[in-house]
Amino acid sequence: MLRILSFLLAILLLSSCEKKASSLSEKKWSTPSDTTQSKKSLALYISLDTIAALDRKQVIEEALHQSDSQFKRSPYGLYFQSLLFQYTQQQDSSDLYFKQAFEAYPAVDPVWQRLLTYTKLGQEIKYQRVASVEFMELLYQQLDLVNKHATILDYQLYDLLAKAYFLNGDMERSLDFTERYYAQHPFRDNRRIKTRFYDISFLLAAELQDQNQAQAALQQLKVLLRDSNDEIAIARYYDMEARYFALIGHFDEALQSSKRYFHYNKKRNQLHPTVYNNLATSFERNQQLDSAIHYYKEGIALAQQMKILEQNQLYGGLSNVYKHKGDYQQALIALDSSFAHSTRIKEKVNASKLHELELQYQTKQKDVEISSLKENYQLQRKTFLQQRWITSFIVLFIIGLLSYSLILYRQRLLSEKNKGLAIENKKMELEQRLLQVQLNPHFIYNAIANLQGFINQEDKVKANRYLITLSKMIRNILELNRRDFVTLSEDLNAIENYLQVQQMRYNNSFDFRIDCTAINTDEILIPPMLLQPFIENAIEHGFKNIAYRGILTLTVKEKDEQLLLYIRDNGCGLQPKEATANTTKQSLAQVITQERLDALFHSEKKRAFFRLYPIEDETSGTGVEVLLCIPLIYA
Repeated sequence: MLRILSFLLAILLLSSCEKKASSLSEKKWSTPSDTTQSKKSLALYISLDTIAALDRKQVIEEALHQSDSQFKRSPYGLYFQSLLFQYTQQQDSSDLYFKQAFEAYPAVDPVWQRLLTYTKLGQEIKYQRVASVEFMELLYQQLDLVNKHATILDYQLYDLLAKAYFLNGDMERSLDFTERYYAQHPFRDNRRIKTRFYDISFLLAAELQDQNQAQAALQQLKVLLRDSNDEIAIARYYDMEARYFALIGHFDEALQSSKRYFHYNKKRNQLHPTVYNNLATSFERNQQLDSAIHYYKEGIALAQQMKILEQNQLYGGLSNVYKHKGDYQQALIALDSSFAHSTRIKEKVNASKLHELELQYQTKQKDVEISSLKENYQLQRKTFLQQRWITSFIVLFIIGLLSYSLILYRQRLLSEKNKGLAIENKKMELEQRLLQVQLNPHFIYNAIANLQGFINQEDKVKANRYLITLSKMIRNILELNRRDFVTLSEDLNAIENYLQVQQMRYNNSFDFRIDCTAINTDEILIPPMLLQPFIENAIEHGFKNIAYRGILTLTVKEKDEQLLLYIRDNGCGLQPKEATANTTKQSLAQVITQERLDALFHSEKKRAFFRLYPIEDETSGTGVEVLLCIPLIYA
């Protein structure tokens, strides 16, 4: 969504700036037949600044994938393919596609001509240690064109001028053009654009020893990165924090920040000789000279491994540390490897020539400003109506987008609410059905018949005991089924009452044992009466027609955050007909139990199920074992 908004806003800004530029001059620029394609491509390019560097490759790939072959052969398509290879560090392929795009320079509109020119200048400055006089003349020629015909891309020229002045050591001018770059950027309110601006502002302020401006930039960065997941920007912030502490003389805090910067890059496998240099410098300021020597040497070794020619800072720093230690021989060896002296001479010569060029430009610029003031008055009258319409469109678009988002949000809430109500209804229906199964008329009739038998036999003790146990069982079933979950101890007490009723009903023809010593039953929750249907099957069917004493064992265990309940009997087991029927048709109680598990644990990632296994071995005889597995829930 953010990419789409950035793309649409870029188109609007592009349209506005093109009309503004055309009215600044009486000269009419020719418009090619593919104006729409040009604007969309330009909007996509400008929006790349708002996207993380690692994601730009994917954005360009998607744009090229959705375009036809004609676009890919056009200057715009060739330019984006050049960018794609540049992001994948295939410089030869990138240069080849850019060369083909640049050959179409006369055929594209003036804005794209500016983009091609700025890109070519940007490629040239990457290989310059000091911006040459000839290169600066090219930049100021472009600046003259900007003053005559402004475009939406002119912020890139200010960025190039800031880089050039930085290379030549004129930090004040570099900072001035950096501020112009930020002021002219169409997405200056974007977090990434702000972060880049304050990054550069801090570095230049630190070079100028301006503590106040450096602190202000650092504070802005801290606010911007508070909720950011941009790891590169966060690592860079630690480095700038170290530089700021060093600037104000807090060398201990500077060392700590440098260590965080170093370890952050090491964790991300992004170590660079500059990282070693910064950490070594912090150790040097804290008079930890041996550590400084170690990291300077590590940085030099890494630079040689990476075949980086620029090693002057590392060798210069190493020389200074040896000098502080009094080892002048090693200091001289390190100094001989540095090219700092020759670089400083070149910088001074170029700076002097650039100063003369700047004086000439300022004189010429004053004449341009006088003529532009006359034209601005007419321009403002013409652009006022256009800006009002653009503003209205943006406001209506935002209102429509917010309304649509609100509708989608409310629909999602209603859908989730309906799902919740459906689940609750399903649970209530299952509880009612389960209660009907547990208290079925046949069981109640048999229980009353047994009670009547004890009374007829005038066995008041058994009758009284049977009645008490039966009432406890019915009360347990009615009370526990009102809740979704009960403690395991409560459920086991209810099961024990049920087993006692069944024992008396069947004249103590079976024994039972409950083993739960391995766990704390008071801290674990379980759906109520979940075990009762399986125990009833074991008694009613398993112990039916057997000539020996039945034994029913209930074992409770926990494993891998799961509660395991084993119900084992030594009854007649699953007969062949019953086994076949079990695979095709489950009992009503088993169906309800599975539906309860699905309803209660539908959102759980863990399993909830039951399995029936026949027992046939010489030691245990025949029988059935039921495994009931549910997620472990603590009270």
